[in-house]
Amino acid sequence: MPARNVVPKPVQKPHPPLWVACSRRETIRLAAEKGIGALSFSFIEPEEAKEWVDEYYAIVASERCVPAGFAVNPNVAVVLPMMCHPDEATAIERGIDGAHFFGYSLAHYYVLGQHHPGRTSIWEEFLARRDEVGFARSVINADDGPLGVKILQQGLGSLRGAIGTPDQLRDLVRRYEAAGVDQVIFCLQAGRNRHEHICEAIELFGHEVLPEFAAQADAVEAAKRARLAGAVDAALARRAPARTADPAYVIDPAASGPPASRVGAGATGAAAPANGNGHAGPRVADRVRRRGELAFGSFVRASDERRLERTIGSGLGLRVMFGGMAQRFVPARAAGFTGDLQYELRSSTGIRPWVVSVGPDRATARAGRSHQPAVTLRLAVADFARLAARELDPMQAIMEGRLELDGDFSVAARLGEMFGDPPRF
Repeated sequence: MPARNVVPKPVQKPHPPLWVACSRRETIRLAAEKGIGALSFSFIEPEEAKEWVDEYYAIVASERCVPAGFAVNPNVAVVLPMMCHPDEATAIERGIDGAHFFGYSLAHYYVLGQHHPGRTSIWEEFLARRDEVGFARSVINADDGPLGVKILQQGLGSLRGAIGTPDQLRDLVRRYEAAGVDQVIFCLQAGRNRHEHICEAIELFGHEVLPEFAAQADAVEAAKRARLAGAVDAALARRAPARTADPAYVIDPAASGPPASRVGAGATGAAAPANGNGHAGPRVADRVRRRGELAFGSFVRASDERRLERTIGSGLGLRVMFGGMAQRFVPARAAGFTGDLQYELRSSTGIRPWVVSVGPDRATARAGRSHQPAVTLRLAVADFARLAARELDPMQAIMEGRLELDGDFSVAARLGEMFGDPPRF
């Protein structure tokens, strides 16, 4: 788009900090590459967050970082539900339903929900479904122990967050600080949490917890800025200079809508370039791949269970599916993982087992079973096809009981990154 005059002008210098909301690790990497803050809604444990933070700052300090704006905002923030009270049981009673509703409502809009505007009551659905989708109230108990952001409940996470006493919250924030997280953002105003309880929690946190971290915040931030100064300067040097507006560009008061497409231009408004050999460049290859994905998605959407089982579940169909999966393997995204992934695909004729073996620099696939798989995934052939076609979200499949996982959940969560984007189990 042409350069625009945006008013009012920001007063602060440098440019107001840019952030991107993240729920996937891939987006955190993108934030680092663009030199912007990563605001994570993943509800990750402090110890797990350290790996994410270390990778983020490694990218910021590398040549991969080319700022999107005219300043770099190196920051990682995490969002957590919170309720604070001197008595842990009271904190849980006041805050856990709101915390769980916060998590459930995010899942409703992004994973689970069939939303009918003006008619769907997310609160009523939450009360009816919370146990089955991983927000069971019964697994959250007062025990005066360190806070776990997620409490395991039959393989799912029952969200706890920062709900507890000042001592428990202080310990939790210290763990995030040790992991390198720059900011923790608390959400209290969720569900039917009472206003007076929210105010009491904020006052108690501000009186008993916040001073310890506020006293050193400026010094910590200054040390980080000094540590990253060279990397930030190098990143800004890689950025293209600001564009200047075409002096002849004017806005016609009568003009409306997008500019007319040029004759002969492609969908992007420009002809695809050719390489030196006269062959189509990467854009054409991308379009061919995209057309193949669209065709496969259309086939899956138009097929019933029996048709998907007959085609995808055939010997040839599974060889093609798993062979393509092995070809898409990205070693750099495996984070050092090597081992076997066992798939057990259900069909009307029985179980079709397949193994994807991940090595240091390549992946292979074969029919059969692994003696010691790192992760086992059990699902129907038709749902396997729907996952591959991006017609079924993996988290939705787990929460609805259509996909069962055994083994290392941290590896399972990384499968999408290892075998392409977006993540798919």
